Amino acid sequence: MKKIILFFSVCSFFTINAATNTTVLYGNEAAKKVPNSEVVRFKEFTTVPNYVKFRKGNELPLVKLESWLTSFYTSDANYGIKLLKKETDKLGFTHYRYQQTVNNVPVELSTIIAHVKNGLIESVNGEFFSDVNNPVNPSLSETGALAKALQSIGATQYKWEIPTQENLLKWELDDANATYYPKGDLVLINTNGDIKKELILAYKFNIYAEKPLSRREIYVNATTGAIVWEQNKIHEIDALGTATTLYSGTKPITCDNQGGGNFRLQETGRGNGIRTFTSGNTTGYPNTNITNTSATWVMTEAGLDAHWGAEMTYDYYLNQHGRNSIDNSGFQLDSWVHYDNNYGNAFWDGTRMTYGDGSGNSTPFTAIDITGHEITHGLTENTANLVYSAESGALNESFSDIFGISIDFINRPGIADWLLGDDLGFIIRNMENPNSQGDPDTYFGTNWASLSGGDNGGVHTNSGVQNFWFVLLVDGGVGTNDNGDAYTVNSLGLTVAGQVAFRNLTVYLTSASEYADSRFFSIQAAVDLFGGCTTQVQEVTNAWYAVGVGPIYSPVTISDFDAPVLSSCSAPFTANFNNLSVNGISFNWDFGDGNTSTLTTPSNTYNSYGTFTVELITNGGPTCGIDTTTKIAYITIDSNLACISILPTNGTASTQTACAGTIYDSGGSSGQYGANEDAQITISPAGASTVDLTFISFAVEPGTSGSCNYDYVKIYDGPTTASPLIDTYCDNNVPTTVSSTVGSITIVFHSDVGVEDNGFQVNWQCQLPNQVPTVNFVADVVTTCTGVVNFTDISNNGPTSWVWDFGDGNGSTQQNPSHTYTSNGLFTVQLTATNGIGNGNLIKNNYISVNMPTAPTINGDAVCVNNFANLSANGVGTLNWYNVAIGGSIINTGNTYVTPVLSTTTSYYVEDVITSPLQNLGKPNNSGAGANYNNNQHLIFDVFQPMEIISVVVYSGAAGNRTIELRNSGGVVLQTTTVNLPNGTSTVPLNFNVSPGTNYQLGVSASSIINMFRNSAGAAYPYSISGLASITGNSAGATSYYYFFYDWKVKEPDCVSARSTVTAIVNALPNVVASNDTIICSGDAANLSATGASTYMWDNGLGAGQNQTPSPIVNTTYTVTGTDVNLCVNTDVVNVAVSICTTIDELAGTPQVTSFMNDNTIVLGLTNLEKGSYSVMLLNSLGQVVVNKQIIISLYQQTELINLPTMAKGMYYIKLYNEVDNYLIKMVR
Repeated sequence: MKKIILFFSVCSFFTINAATNTTVLYGNEAAKKVPNSEVVRFKEFTTVPNYVKFRKGNELPLVKLESWLTSFYTSDANYGIKLLKKETDKLGFTHYRYQQTVNNVPVELSTIIAHVKNGLIESVNGEFFSDVNNPVNPSLSETGALAKALQSIGATQYKWEIPTQENLLKWELDDANATYYPKGDLVLINTNGDIKKELILAYKFNIYAEKPLSRREIYVNATTGAIVWEQNKIHEIDALGTATTLYSGTKPITCDNQGGGNFRLQETGRGNGIRTFTSGNTTGYPNTNITNTSATWVMTEAGLDAHWGAEMTYDYYLNQHGRNSIDNSGFQLDSWVHYDNNYGNAFWDGTRMTYGDGSGNSTPFTAIDITGHEITHGLTENTANLVYSAESGALNESFSDIFGISIDFINRPGIADWLLGDDLGFIIRNMENPNSQGDPDTYFGTNWASLSGGDNGGVHTNSGVQNFWFVLLVDGGVGTNDNGDAYTVNSLGLTVAGQVAFRNLTVYLTSASEYADSRFFSIQAAVDLFGGCTTQVQEVTNAWYAVGVGPIYSPVTISDFDAPVLSSCSAPFTANFNNLSVNGISFNWDFGDGNTSTLTTPSNTYNSYGTFTVELITNGGPTCGIDTTTKIAYITIDSNLACISILPTNGTASTQTACAGTIYDSGGSSGQYGANEDAQITISPAGASTVDLTFISFAVEPGTSGSCNYDYVKIYDGPTTASPLIDTYCDNNVPTTVSSTVGSITIVFHSDVGVEDNGFQVNWQCQLPNQVPTVNFVADVVTTCTGVVNFTDISNNGPTSWVWDFGDGNGSTQQNPSHTYTSNGLFTVQLTATNGIGNGNLIKNNYISVNMPTAPTINGDAVCVNNFANLSANGVGTLNWYNVAIGGSIINTGNTYVTPVLSTTTSYYVEDVITSPLQNLGKPNNSGAGANYNNNQHLIFDVFQPMEIISVVVYSGAAGNRTIELRNSGGVVLQTTTVNLPNGTSTVPLNFNVSPGTNYQLGVSASSIINMFRNSAGAAYPYSISGLASITGNSAGATSYYYFFYDWKVKEPDCVSARSTVTAIVNALPNVVASNDTIICSGDAANLSATGASTYMWDNGLGAGQNQTPSPIVNTTYTVTGTDVNLCVNTDVVNVAVSICTTIDELAGTPQVTSFMNDNTIVLGLTNLEKGSYSVMLLNSLGQVVVNKQIIISLYQQTELINLPTMAKGMYYIKLYNEVDNYLIKMVR
């Protein structure tokens, strides 16, 4: 009789994990929560997703991450992100790790990681908080908080109080400023460090105590002074020890030292911790610890096996696959042993591992292969989440067997085998020979269990197929399967086989995956890791063939390519090639025009007309071989062809200048357009008078209520989106033929998230003029105080050249020039436009009025070096100061400016700003019927002259973030601002600068909540300021509706003068040089002098004058202060040394010391000197030592010779001295 022992695992399509309170959504369910996503994971403490994987083609640009995150916040806090680090892995992903901030205060336990390729986020995960409402201004000082922290620690001595420790730290860090003295950083931290609890504003201190020894991070409530949390930085809590296990001998483990000789099976070093408890042979889960009196565990205890097994399983996934526990976020691994009585099983229930003691409570199910098996069920639940039935359930069980046995092989290489459970005295499964235990080794072969039968469709039985696949992949094998297929599989080893299986499970497989999926994606995993046509791909494929899943490996290289556009009406033309090759490693392209490439997916620019043959040689390496594809006359560039252009997914396509052609949406001639596209193209044929558009096909998602507010095409009568809007089109308003009134026409396409359709094909045809141009032009302003005027040609009949005369002696040949007038006055402007028929002319007399403010009058300053200067200016408006002549930031406002301390002559610049008055635009308030509204609508307005929208009034139905957007007529966002709105009425500063144009949009970002007041009656369009701006309507097209933004405050640009240059002249200090230091005899005069200035003043009672002759009686330092003609001063010093020279040459009538020169030798005669050792020093008049020697006087009369070096003529001094006597004698050479 076969003994069946089952392992249980609790699985679901949507993971709801009680331990971590997480929810994982896939596919459409994910997209409902997070647009453009295919996988989303949430934790209960925040509405910010814990994990998002974006759909291919809908990845989030990295630059939009911060704004994307704002859509999940539920409070009005000023959220931000701070980049902590970025890392790039071997597969080309760059992982950006960010910390959350609130009002620039870091949130301590927050992290979000963006996984990026080519600037696009393919997935993102981490923990950010969504509802932060704590104050960000402390009421407790840092000093006060430190006192609270130190009181909490209560040490008697700290590291920073010990000079040797401080010096050691400076040496270790090579930083003279390093110190242990704690600095308080303001952070937001969860109470007790529990991420699910309230965030508190706190000071964070790192405090290192000497007596008693500790190092802790202390978080002090910045309002109350209470200790919010503390974290031990000296990890003595976890003790390294050994355990005598039941099944694996003595093994190292990490346990928890609670102090007092009390150790328990808990640790915090791995992920969020590993804990092992005992159920005490009950069916409950008490938090009863397994304890010991030391870190050396010598006892009969199943918990030791479970604890060590959990540690080794964590280490396997971290060290072999770089995964931080089963959820890659440090999932805490909890185990309960001694479950129930006589319970012969082990299981994972979605939260924890549970182990019974077996029959008679004598065979605990805690062997390492079983421990690894059960924890891997948790890994599967957190990745593929394979449904626990039929084929997907068999895969679920198989992956647990694969990694359980792999963990056993790595940690017990001399004991491990392919038998699961043999440590318990019986065999649960035999991976190497599944048939021996009644399990299949071939897909649908012998022992295959019914997929609709017991054991959830044979999950424990049919797992044998993938188990045997893995054994063959590790060890290799030769044989014939149940289908009669002979196979040979070469060994890849445990490491490579594990990498393939792990990537298959964690990257590709989904909850309903079957054996065919596992084969396909394990091959893809091998391609990811090792490349196509590699040995690894071959053996993975052949191992599946050996177990009856799929055909044998057939190495092949297929070369193929295409290009979305194969012809052009003009050169240069860039062709973009798609590489469709299979199993290619390297590529060689020949584009037929002399250009080549080795890129995988290249582009080539053809610079001449003609027909070009393209060839691709695909090299799959020695295994896959080489294949060549040649496409004859593949690319054609001919001026007789119709021009074809495909819109980009975002951005502006090249302007089309041919007279005829075809335009497709981004999907080209056969594909669909994508989501979130904003593209435009202008058709401007040279010399055309008008352009006709004919839509051949059109399928664009319709909007609500007959509108086009989802996806749409807008067409403008002219070269830009500032040209008049002809109409907006979608399936609610299908275009047929559209014509411009001028020689250019502009097409704008927009799509939102959601439905994408087949798009459109539109042909264009230009009409050439049959008469001279009808000339006309406009200027963005006709009265200016800045002098800057932008002119726009609006002539008809297709002019091809232009000649402008601006009336100030300057002109231009551009079609739409910008000109800066440099003087005030009235100016007549003339435009001559020419086409192939002739030319036309228009003169607008006194058209431009320039009235620029006069530049400020200024007063500079002259100062000495290392002083500040006082600068001033006068004007009629506000004076702004800059440190650059053009651009830059304001450094001061007002009539005066005190510079920083200056070391060189420096110029500053000041301009006079005459502020334009505020004007009111729009509905003044929300009077009339209406209510708070949540759909995305906007106001539409025109601007006739440059202006700034200073602020608007809104009426908010709920507090929260709103992102307000200024968009052009095509819906492209030009400027944004995110504001925290309280409930009620608010004035919102915008400061949006708007150029002249039509159909601007003022609305709320699609990622923002709205919940603001909208009038449903009482609107009266247009709301206008003559010559400046007009609010003409709204996106809903309802004339009685008014959306969100009331009482606009707007103004024209301020009048700004030219900048005046204000110079702070910095004069150098005089180079005051005093005479050299000197030595004199007491009573003699010293000759002192100074140079380098205009006047001099000496201290020590000498007074004014360039030369001084003091007679000091003691050594004296004299300071001379020199002042130059710029009243700049400097100083120098001279030292006068005084020696006592009496009794040198005679004593009681008898000479004691005499000297005379004999060639280059001084002869000293010494009489009646005290006997002993003397120093003899010869000094020049500058006090410099020429000779220094020692002599011994032992006679009443004695002669000493001093041999001299080459010496200049002059005064010298001979100094003879010892500890008692000091003699000085002058000598002239």
